[in-house]
Amino acid sequence: DTGVFTSEIALLGYSLGTATNNPGAVDNTGACSQSDSTGNQLVTKGQTDGISVSYEYTNNVVVVASASILFNIGEITFDASSASAGGSVVVTVTDADTNTNSAVVDTFTLDVYSDSDNGGLTATMVETNEDTGVFEATVNFTDGGATSGSNLRVSEGDTVTAEYGDTTLPEPYTDSDSLTLAATLTIGTAFPPLE
Repeated sequence: DTGVFTSEIALLGYSLGTATNNPGAVDNTGACSQSDSTGNQLVTKGQTDGISVSYEYTNNVVVVASASILFNIGEITFDASSASAGGSVVVTVTDADTNTNSAVVDTFTLDVYSDSDNGGLTATMVETNEDTGVFEATVNFTDGGATSGSNLRVSEGDTVTAEYGDTTLPEPYTDSDSLTLAATLTIGTAFPPLE
């Protein structure tokens, strides 16, 4: 007896051909069309778009609500500014655009490398839960072995870098633009500068 009604609409990717900016580009055959309003999926038009909902609650009286659909620039961080050569760190990427399916835990990969191993490793980023847009991975450091799996070879004093290529960017970026976002940390004890 609340009188409150809700519905969820999935926003699908749009057709771009060879461009890179296309989150959730999937089969759009189930999307809403002019003749079908029951699919609960809408195909978006581009980097910036909008969605409107209208409701006729009495004869010839209609209310309308609208919202903008915009891409975001992601953020990447380590959970510490320094780590020991035998320690580990959690790398976090926050990017709502990478949450391409609100019903599942999404994944993607990014590169992590050190001064001692420029080739580094590919970390699998896993969404913290369904529909959060926050992704995490744990990277372990070793100074006695080769890079393997989630273990990255490092030496004391190395800089460790994690890089994420964000291809879902808001205007004034174009569909073919991308940004490389990076986070760094130091292996060993980080001392404050002397004054």
